[in-house]
Amino acid sequence: MYSIRNLSPKCTQKVNNLETMKLAKSIDRDYRSLRNYFHKKFELMEIALTEDEAAPTVAEDADADKSQAAYHGFSHLIKPDMLMNTYSYWEFWAKNLCDYQKYKRDLPQICRRTKGKSALQVFHEYLTGYVGIDLSAVQDSRDRIDDLRRVRNKFMHNGGYISDKEEDEYCLIEGISINIFPYKKEGLMSSLITIEYAFIWSTLDHAKVYLYTAAIA
Repeated sequence: MYSIRNLSPKCTQKVNNLETMKLAKSIDRDYRSLRNYFHKKFELMEIALTEDEAAPTVAEDADADKSQAAYHGFSHLIKPDMLMNTYSYWEFWAKNLCDYQKYKRDLPQICRRTKGKSALQVFHEYLTGYVGIDLSAVQDSRDRIDDLRRVRNKFMHNGGYISDKEEDEYCLIEGISINIFPYKKEGLMSSLITIEYAFIWSTLDHAKVYLYTAAIA
């Protein structure tokens, strides 16, 4: 197998264009697959919500070691699952875009373990700084991916719960609402993030726009 560096400039450009097309096509393919998957999940969610409403209420022993509920619903797990899938889609392809550009341009290795920086910051700075791709046109998408990252992290590490000190911050995210529990105590994880339908579609669309723009640049 020949290295791309051993090809003539004209052949190298053709190879680069072909690889770029493959990346862009793969990003679009996965986006469309996720949209189809999410539509199916939302259909399932409607069924699950109907089951939740029809489920009998059973008095439970507060000191019991196991749940005594007659029905164990799962509707509350569906939107967080979609959230995780969207972030995984973005992170996987952002990393692949950086790796492709590193190989293509013989650039330094991307450093994922930069203290105090998120994967979004690291990948974005690599693509714009080292690679030189102008992503200013998709700044709105970058900001929306950051919203996705922050909400995703709360579900990944805290089950969607936030403290009273974080309520104002997360209330500002479009498509997110906060349920504050009556037994709230200062400093405790006493509020729960609620993901609205629009947040799922918006973050998925913006993830695709960002990735696709970076791929074809």
